[in-house]
Amino acid sequence: MAAVGGRLRRMAGSFHYKKWVLFYRYQQTFHNTSTPLFHIAVAMTFVGMFNESRRRNASLEAAAYRSRREKVMDSLNRGWMAEREQQSLDIDELEAAVYRSRTSTWPKDLMTTTSKDGEEMPWP
Repeated sequence: MAAVGGRLRRMAGSFHYKKWVLFYRYQQTFHNTSTPLFHIAVAMTFVGMFNESRRRNASLEAAAYRSRREKVMDSLNRGWMAEREQQSLDIDELEAAVYRSRTSTWPKDLMTTTSKDGEEMPWP
């Protein structure tokens, strides 16, 4: 285990050493010129393009999710509305039935029937 740690420490040290060597060479090459500003501008452009691409993809994924969710919710709401329409009660008919049972009055169509000749006759 110690050997692995030593190798990792050497790799990290080598990376940092090479990083500073490159930085020093860059400074020696482009000292007192406008080239570093150009390099920074190019780097920022690429970072911006990468971030915009990620943001656009995330936005499209969110829009697709919202669209699917709206379709599912619309379907559920249509189902619930159809079920409510099937289960809805006719309140007027219920009130009329309560009134008839309380007053013991029955409408004419419940007490009589029509014969084949069209005559009204009492309910048998």
